[in-house]
Amino acid sequence: MKPKHQLPAGYHDAESAAQLLGMSKLALLKLMRELGWLNTGGGDSNHNMPRRELIKCGYLSTQDRGYCLKGKKEIAKSYRVMLLSQAGFTALKHELEKSKMAQPLPAPVKPEAAQTQRP
Repeated sequence: MKPKHQLPAGYHDAESAAQLLGMSKLALLKLMRELGWLNTGGGDSNHNMPRRELIKCGYLSTQDRGYCLKGKKEIAKSYRVMLLSQAGFTALKHELEKSKMAQPLPAPVKPEAAQTQRP
């Protein structure tokens, strides 16, 4: 069982936000990168981290997390995760709905020519 990390009140991590939106965590992160909400590249420390503008407007934040290797308390590792505020979650949900509406409708299926069979 994974340990639960304490989230600040009113914030969602990528896993809980993806679950609420009905998509996978990877699909959510990909969408956020495509929308320009998250940094791409820049090494391991900056990939999938929020852009400064979105942190300043209160949509996104980061949280430092850590863990110890199994059975070795002296070896501790730390990492950062992206957090969505409630306002950011609402804005992202609106962007998601807007992008779904902007997708072109599928091409109508042409009925196949009626084949007549002669008795």
